[in-house]
Amino acid sequence: MQNTGVDQVPIGIGKLKHLRYLDLSKNIGIMRLPSSITRLQNLQTLKLMSCKMLEKLPRDMRKMTSLRHLELDQCIGLTQMPSGLGQLTALNTLSRFVVGKASSSSSSSGSLRELKYLNNLRGELAITKLENLKNAASESREANLKSKQHLQVLRLEWTREVNDHKIIEEDEKLLEILQPHPQLKEFHIYGYRAGRFPNWIISDLSLLLPNLLEINIWRCYRCLELPLFSQLSKLKVLKLEEVTAVEYIETGDPHMGEKKEPATFFPSLKELRLFDLRNLKGWWKEAVDEASLPSFPCLSKLVVGHCPEFAYLPLHPILEELELKDTSEKLIQKLMMIAAETEESSTTATNISFSSSRSPLAKLKHLSIDSVMDLVSLPLKGLQSLTFLEYLSVSNCPKLLCLPGEALRGLTSLRFLSISGCAKLMSLSKGLKYLTALEELEIKECRELDLSNGDEDGMQLQGLKCLCTLKIGDMPKLVSLPDGLQQATSLKNLWIRSCPGLKSLPDWIGNLTLLRSLEISDCLGLTSLPQSMCYLKALQSLEISKCPLSFAANQKETSANWPQLAHIPDIQIDTEKSEKREILLRRSRQLSNRS
Repeated sequence: MQNTGVDQVPIGIGKLKHLRYLDLSKNIGIMRLPSSITRLQNLQTLKLMSCKMLEKLPRDMRKMTSLRHLELDQCIGLTQMPSGLGQLTALNTLSRFVVGKASSSSSSSGSLRELKYLNNLRGELAITKLENLKNAASESREANLKSKQHLQVLRLEWTREVNDHKIIEEDEKLLEILQPHPQLKEFHIYGYRAGRFPNWIISDLSLLLPNLLEINIWRCYRCLELPLFSQLSKLKVLKLEEVTAVEYIETGDPHMGEKKEPATFFPSLKELRLFDLRNLKGWWKEAVDEASLPSFPCLSKLVVGHCPEFAYLPLHPILEELELKDTSEKLIQKLMMIAAETEESSTTATNISFSSSRSPLAKLKHLSIDSVMDLVSLPLKGLQSLTFLEYLSVSNCPKLLCLPGEALRGLTSLRFLSISGCAKLMSLSKGLKYLTALEELEIKECRELDLSNGDEDGMQLQGLKCLCTLKIGDMPKLVSLPDGLQQATSLKNLWIRSCPGLKSLPDWIGNLTLLRSLEISDCLGLTSLPQSMCYLKALQSLEISKCPLSFAANQKETSANWPQLAHIPDIQIDTEKSEKREILLRRSRQLSNRS
């Protein structure tokens, strides 16, 4: 019964006494389950994942003594758990436990104490709405999370912000007691409201949870100090999001001993995400010599977003994916400068400041730069050294004026290039001709950019021998497609949107004999198609919308454009879509009137 659209489960389901497995997932209309479901004494698995409007579970669920798996992921509408749930000691899976509001008139609501004897729980447990706890210390102590030795993932969630200082102090006491078993692999803390973490997290995290592989701290607005995550020898993923008060990741000395040898520093970390740490100033509070800092030995993915004051990171020699959003230009310039120095040092025998093994970008494959407001130009030397780069995206950089031509010379592995939302960009780079491996090019919302015929930028496209997909959008100055494109005979997909100045497609478009898909929309100046369209024998799909050459479905054969299009199997015209929608709407009204 998964994803069937049912709003109510039949009361008669309780008669299926031998039923062992029931999957009601993704039926978002279900608000309650019938009480008769508790008669299923042999039911072992009940899946309710993504039943987002489900408010309560049946009161007598304690009677379902054979239940082993109760899956409640994404049941965000649940307001409480039924009293007596803790009697189902055979439960192996309980993915979500919702703390209900305490009420003298609601004896059916189970407290956190229900977890006390559920020591066979495995996999993941999310405890949500912790703000509803009234006797936080006693209830959380009886939950006895330390005894849940088979749990792999624990999520602790507070779901609303408050300004009551007593409650904030209560949060710290609660987290002090909700210490999990040392075998835990993932620990997620969402919405924690206190100003500091309890002592066992700040001082003893590496001793008490030595097997952690992932930590996620999200929306902890008041926290000023973070644990020493770098001492977790097995940690692979660290995500810090909306921890807005923190100024430094670590407050300790990054070196140890009199010889200042690097300490053990994230020996297993592969992914690091820092998002909306708006007051973050640096990694270490103490002044340090950057040249002698420890580096991430295994880091492959790094995301830094909304950290405007953050200007320096420890090195990351095998980084493959880098995403920077709303960061300072200083951080980009510094990363590129180090990459450039590393490149230069590898070609000289003296004055080597960084060995090739420590280059922070030597193996980079994915680079995304978004919303860097003060970025005027991409660093020339650093970009040249990214010889393994396959994906490059530059978006929403309002001051970006150009892409240095020689900067692209080294990008011989680049397969995807996207440039969007750069309002002042007036020309592309002459270095486009070096991108011999490029398969997809996307240019959008660059309103000052003109790629029309005769423009030097347009001629650079002729070197793109592997180009398969070209997307152009929101470029009012585009009058015609660039002549250089006719040499890109490998093109299979062409997408043109919101180019009101485009008046016609060139006759040479018939040379693109491999073209399979063509989409044109919001091009108000385009009134006709060229005769050469009939040569596009590989064209399988043509979609035209909001263009003057659009015509109704019943006028295809009489249209002047039809001879050029008749061979195309799939043609979609915007007026045809609107007609189909009107027919469906009319039928729907007729059915409702009959009922």
